[in-house]
Amino acid sequence: MPLGVCASSGTVGHSLSFGRADCVIILSKSAVVADAAATATANLIKSKEDLKRALDFAISVKGVTGALAIIGNNLAVLGNIELIK
Repeated sequence: MPLGVCASSGTVGHSLSFGRADCVIILSKSAVVADAAATATANLIKSKEDLKRALDFAISVKGVTGALAIIGNNLAVLGNIELIK
C-alpha cells in the first residue's frame, strides 16, 4: 500500500481510444502512473495477438506492478495480480 488501480477501454465509455481492448487494468503504487499506463497499454491492443506485447510494455513502465487486459474472450495477466475463482 498505497495502491493505484486504473482501467481503460477502447470499447466501453465515451473517451477516445486508439485501441480495441475491452478492458485494461493497471496496478501501481501511484494512481497517476496506473492511469497513464492503462491508457497507453489499451491503445496498443487491437487484436488478441497484441496482448503479450502490450502487457510486456505495461510492466516495463516504472512503478507498474501488475497488468490485466481483456479483448473479446481473451484475458491476459502479467505481474503481481492474483486471480481468484
